[in-house]
Amino acid sequence: MNKYITSDLVMENTYIEKIRLNNKNTEKNKSLFTEELQGACKICRLDVKNAEQEREYGCKKGRYITVYTPRLCDADIYLKEELSGIIAKELSQALSNALKKTISPDLSFLVAGIGNRRIASDSIGPLTVEKINVTRHVKVISPESFSTLDVCSVYSLACGVMGETGIQSVELLRAVADKLSPDAVIVVDALAAKEYDRLAATVQISDVGISPGAGIGNRQSSITKETLGVPVIAVGVPTVVSAATVIGDALIKSKYGRISLELEKILERGKNHFVAPKECDIIAQSASEILALSIDKALGVI
Repeated sequence: MNKYITSDLVMENTYIEKIRLNNKNTEKNKSLFTEELQGACKICRLDVKNAEQEREYGCKKGRYITVYTPRLCDADIYLKEELSGIIAKELSQALSNALKKTISPDLSFLVAGIGNRRIASDSIGPLTVEKINVTRHVKVISPESFSTLDVCSVYSLACGVMGETGIQSVELLRAVADKLSPDAVIVVDALAAKEYDRLAATVQISDVGISPGAGIGNRQSSITKETLGVPVIAVGVPTVVSAATVIGDALIKSKYGRISLELEKILERGKNHFVAPKECDIIAQSASEILALSIDKALGVI
């Protein structure tokens, strides 16, 4: 049954869920997993440190931060300010850990939006990079003026999708990174979740990079430190869940027995069908505003 359940959210990994629900206070897991409340959010941090833990917990070595939020599309101006501050703090810490230094004005960052601008459920990445405050052009045009601003050099790129450009996102980003040498790359993308309630109500941050399309079975080359040559921090919000995942997860939770051949066929067909909330366009706009504000705050450009 588990083979039909897909998710980009590490905290929805079956093993990690057991840690969260049953074993989070054991000595073995204290250094691996922490959880705390901050304002309107619950923040879960997972630190997978070696190959043995990779095998045991079923996720790549690295740091994962999951911010459980109220629904982003329901946030008013005050909640958006609160959420962006919380997310910015976690993003700033993730960048500092990856760079092994604190964020300062002498650093430069490329912010990349992954996804299809024309599809609401996949548009969070492109919409976010439209809204961030870029600063590199000031540095290029007037270095003297830029030095007085006391901000990082920030530039952005909406990668589009391979079906339109014929170019993988990692190829575009590698070319830009080779040319402009950012200190780190922040990649923003829409994700797939297992729990319908997590859609538009979760922000995942990790330093392991991202495989565009992995959650919907359309995996492309990974965008990672190894492929770009600089640290990559991935930021994502889940906007879709597969039909097979909804059915499979419900069957597991109901302790349903062995599945029939007919149900197996239904689940196979459901793997290629994805469900998004009806207000997905509102979600994309609201989530991109919060993520853009978070990135601006983390990089000190507002």
